[in-house]
Amino acid sequence: MSANNGEDLCLVTGCIKTPRSRGLCDVHYTYTASLVKKGEFTWSDLVKAGACLERKTGPRHSGNLRAWFKEKGIE
Repeated sequence: MSANNGEDLCLVTGCIKTPRSRGLCDVHYTYTASLVKKGEFTWSDLVKAGACLERKTGPRHSGNLRAWFKEKGIE
């Protein structure tokens, strides 16, 4: 909704929103994820076409953020 002070932009041409995931803003990620879920595309095909980025790998926190924060030394 607003320009993002020089940060990365969503990969969709003309979109000025900050990316949320896979290089896409919230709106474009949600729409793309729905198309993938419907089987119209795969994430792999979209990555190969340059329409989105690879998923970042890293720990998934499965809802237990309190324990994760404590592991990081945050009380």
